[in-house]
Amino acid sequence: MSATYDSSTANEFFISGDQSIYYGYGEYLFCKNDDSKVSYELYLEIWKTYLEFKKNDSNDPDTQDNSYLDLNKRISRIDSSLRAIFVPRTLYELLFIQVAHQEELNSVDSKLKCYANCDEYSDTKNWLIENESKVDFEELESRCWHVISSEDGPGVDDMDPFLLKIAFRFNNYALIKLSPYLGNQIYQFSLTEILNLTIDTLHFFHELHESSGEALSKKALQKGKNKTAKALWAFTSESKRGGNKPLGITTEQDGIILNAIKIECLASSFLLYRGGNLSIDTIKHDDEIQPVSLSFGSSLFAGCFNDIGACVFSYIRGGDRDGYIISIPNGTDKHPFYIPEKSVLSQLFSKGEYFHARSQVYPESGKRFNGGFQQWSLESLPEVLKYPYSKEEFQKNYKDMMEAAFLLISTTETTSLQIA
Repeated sequence: MSATYDSSTANEFFISGDQSIYYGYGEYLFCKNDDSKVSYELYLEIWKTYLEFKKNDSNDPDTQDNSYLDLNKRISRIDSSLRAIFVPRTLYELLFIQVAHQEELNSVDSKLKCYANCDEYSDTKNWLIENESKVDFEELESRCWHVISSEDGPGVDDMDPFLLKIAFRFNNYALIKLSPYLGNQIYQFSLTEILNLTIDTLHFFHELHESSGEALSKKALQKGKNKTAKALWAFTSESKRGGNKPLGITTEQDGIILNAIKIECLASSFLLYRGGNLSIDTIKHDDEIQPVSLSFGSSLFAGCFNDIGACVFSYIRGGDRDGYIISIPNGTDKHPFYIPEKSVLSQLFSKGEYFHARSQVYPESGKRFNGGFQQWSLESLPEVLKYPYSKEEFQKNYKDMMEAAFLLISTTETTSLQIA
């Protein structure tokens, strides 16, 4: 049965359109209140401070005001003119993916090849130098998003120098992109402004998908062996050749995106995303033969550059699976989930458990455990997937959290969003 989207669910969110959204599940952009640009050296100090803030942030709804003030207080110690602007995670990711597409499209249109981190980069650069090419390598390397790749490993460190440069450039790009939508809220978006910006951004992806990759052809993307460049093709084509997982966004998926963003604007805790069957997923951990550890994403698009097969949006966009979000309770470590701790950009470029979470299992002797593509004995089961408290607490907490899930899209006749 195909999934349906009920637009009336927007009214189920107890938040007014003009309410300022300064905290939730997402990321922050950093600007200066004197309109001067944030330099790379300054951004590096901000980034270190922000990572430290995230480690100590309780995400407690009762202290959200204090947390937001604490972040601004921390960055103001670096520079008194600095301010933080909250952006919900799905919108943040969409804006970044859009930048990647636009850069690749420009490269294809002008018949230029990205030299920055393609496999052949060193040989190509040497050849161009020997032939007295006038290519500005510094400019190419400074703008190219391909400099992040997880070919040499599954994770991208938050302090990776390439990640830092990309985060810095994206911060300044996003500030320019977002400034017309801020209205009277100088350093905070209202819900209406966030949704308007999202809708405008979705138009880009609609057009990209409708073009069927005409400009961003598969041939152009395969000039080099750059895996992250090829990943962009998934947003333009419905082809599943070579194990490709389509990620294209059409008007049919707009409801999924908008509902996710509304939830992120309300969130006071970490969120986990999944495409599956909610009613079956709720009882899979009770399998007497092989208890199941379910895979969750930390967002809709995490992993989309290097691990499309595990990207949540690829599973729910077709309408044949439930798309839902689990909210991790604050103030307890008894929730039955492993949660990755990398930054948003790091998780976009990472693979496997570096960006996606898993439900834990209760470790019982003699049993085997099913992790989808992985199977474990008790001895080989990773420690982070072993629930450390009683079996009764595990079963109750798992069941309670699954039953309180936010349903983004459903395979039943109607879609409802439960707001706890």
